[in-house]
Amino acid sequence: MRNLFLLLLAANLLFAGWQYFVRQDNEPGIERVSWSPEPPPALEVAEPSQPAVEETVAAAVTVPDEPAEVPQYAARCASVGPFETDAEARTEQGVLRGQGLEATGRSKNGQVFSGRWVYVDNIRNRAQSDTFLRRLQSGGLAEAYRIRDEDTGGYVISLGIFSTESGARTVTEQAESLGFEVAVENRYRDVPEYWLDVQLASAEMEQQLMDGYGEQLVSLSPTTDCAP
Repeated sequence: MRNLFLLLLAANLLFAGWQYFVRQDNEPGIERVSWSPEPPPALEVAEPSQPAVEETVAAAVTVPDEPAEVPQYAARCASVGPFETDAEARTEQGVLRGQGLEATGRSKNGQVFSGRWVYVDNIRNRAQSDTFLRRLQSGGLAEAYRIRDEDTGGYVISLGIFSTESGARTVTEQAESLGFEVAVENRYRDVPEYWLDVQLASAEMEQQLMDGYGEQLVSLSPTTDCAP
């Protein structure tokens, strides 16, 4: 009996140990990993970048700039003058021809300043003009004279035309001191003007003309030729 009891006890212990190991192997959530030490991965060292051969060559080669194009001279007509007489214009025409510049003469009517006209206007009739004229002449303006105003049908008393501003001012102040209202007007007279037209084909020709006569006598036209 005793031996049977020990045999059963040993069988139970073996069965219990077997169940323990089987349960550990089949229990969910537990992963058995076998581990063996491995050396750490080697770090890659980036080599310094080298410039491309093409870029190095391009940087070393300097491309010269293309020369700027010289603008072409635009042909134009220049007028020299005005000259007071035809003889003077013809003389200068010969001078220009001797310098290789062909000039064509022309004439036109121009105006020159003749002076400042001082007068008394707005005189209604002849009787009033007689009264005004006596007052002015007796007041020291002996050169005063009467003119018929064709536009209004009345009269104007002229006190003179003066080439200087001071002369016109003196007479104006004298007439105003006598109680008259005075008007002053610039007057011009028509005179013939003589010009020379020169066809310019280069900057050198233009400079040559400017050097000879200066900006006061040379005027450049926007037209390309001197044709009338």
